[in-house]
Amino acid sequence: MASQLRKFENYEEFFKEKSGCVVAPFVSEQDLLELKTMEHYEDDVWVVTYPRSGSTWTQQIVKLIRAGGEQDEVKLSTSAPWLEAKSYFGVDLPTISRPRSFKSHYPYDLFPCGPPNTLPGKFIYVARNMKDVAASSYCYIHNFFSDMSWDTFWPKFVAGKLGKPTIISTT
Repeated sequence: MASQLRKFENYEEFFKEKSGCVVAPFVSEQDLLELKTMEHYEDDVWVVTYPRSGSTWTQQIVKLIRAGGEQDEVKLSTSAPWLEAKSYFGVDLPTISRPRSFKSHYPYDLFPCGPPNTLPGKFIYVARNMKDVAASSYCYIHNFFSDMSWDTFWPKFVAGKLGKPTIISTT
């Protein structure tokens, strides 16, 4: 995906706050609004992670489990879309056949569809050691800001300027 996006002049141009969460430019405010009214089903599966924490890997596992281990030609971004960026990937929600799988990087308390504990379906939360997330995030972000040093990146990462950590509720 990094190759599909243009280079950005500065960090402030790249990361924006939308619906209370700092996100990358391919997350659409319109998509977030549409998610508030989407229909949910008992057989929906959500993979929810902080960015760079294994969401794509987990989506692939869910897809293979549901397909009995058989790999198909459908792209993961279409069959198990990242809903906050569905327009960027050209995903039309009504065309996704059930059972459906989705991924989200939104934190629990800001989840665009409402509190996960009130929605039908299953939620898989993936956690990764934050040191590894930081290193992976730095390498990913470095694709857009080749001159961003670790010394510039680290304080922004720790301050939540590159995304808000997901908070798990036990209620």
